[in-house]
Amino acid sequence: MYSCMNLPVHIIIPSVELAGVEKRMLSFWFYSQKEYKREIYLVITESLYKKFVEAKEFSEIVNFKNKIIFIDSAATRTESLKIVRQHFFTYRKKAILHFVLWYPVNFSTKQSKTVYTFPGYDLSYLSMAKKAILYLSFLSAKKIDLLDPIIYKNMKKLFFLKKNSFNLTPNSVVNIEKYKADFASKENWIVFLGRFVQHKQVMPFARAIPLIYKQLKEKNVPNIKFFLLGLGEQENELKSLLAKEEYKGIDIFVGFVFDPQSILEKSKIILSIQQYNNYPSRSLLEAMACGNIPVVTDVGNTDLIAKPGFSAYISKNFTAEEIAGSITGLLALDQASQLDKMRNARQFVADNCRMENMAQYFYNLYDTI
Repeated sequence: MYSCMNLPVHIIIPSVELAGVEKRMLSFWFYSQKEYKREIYLVITESLYKKFVEAKEFSEIVNFKNKIIFIDSAATRTESLKIVRQHFFTYRKKAILHFVLWYPVNFSTKQSKTVYTFPGYDLSYLSMAKKAILYLSFLSAKKIDLLDPIIYKNMKKLFFLKKNSFNLTPNSVVNIEKYKADFASKENWIVFLGRFVQHKQVMPFARAIPLIYKQLKEKNVPNIKFFLLGLGEQENELKSLLAKEEYKGIDIFVGFVFDPQSILEKSKIILSIQQYNNYPSRSLLEAMACGNIPVVTDVGNTDLIAKPGFSAYISKNFTAEEIAGSITGLLALDQASQLDKMRNARQFVADNCRMENMAQYFYNLYDTI
């Protein structure tokens, strides 16, 4: 039997898609293979493993396959919960279990050696049933890792009897050695990077593209190109919109790109225009590391990363005129002013998104569980 201090850690991610929280946890896992005294295993689906292999940033995962445990893929939350629950009952006495996204809710009053990472930034969209499952997860987990400062503050009040179980992730992590800025080759490229879903607001941005293009041309801004990088439920609607007459002659790329880094290194503007919160968007931070100027909605805790000194803010329900004015104002600046904002955005990531800080935070959770 292991003592608690010697127990290995299992990081359990039942996803099939590669997004911000998956990237963050894999970066931490890579780092921990060399830096942490405990063994840490990655418990993932084969679908997610293949996406990691295909992504240039994470392709080295093949070198650590002996520290990976594969679980079945599931299309629904209900099935995912069944899968992680099975893993819980198999390994609960053999490892510290760190569940990401879905927690294996059970009705035992005994708290096991578990950590739960909930990466959500808003609870208002959850149904009563999903919120009940979430709250049961918070009650059952020994340690809870939250991403959003507002949710963290509210949960400590709501669950006051176990308020010390709640912990706040210290921002996100970006490797600035991999995400570089090619300042000498920057182009007047404008990038939307995220899922094509309603709360990401890709459609309001797309509807504004003709006006943005018109205003930029009036300011004699050359070589304008728009990138809409992602996929999702609004993809067909988006492509139908962009096929209309008013978009003819505008250079627009639409599609999912595994490694958008080559685009971000040359682009100047990154959009993070969500309805609820842009903190701490992994794609936004990656773009900032590549020297992009953020254009963001004024929601949630966005100001914790998109500092007003190097960012442009627009309202939550922005108009075409508003977003066009912000983008045009930035791309019409003189080169020195643009470079100053781009360098400050990158420097913010370098100063605040260090792996050492996040790793020590998780190590402390495991060591004090």
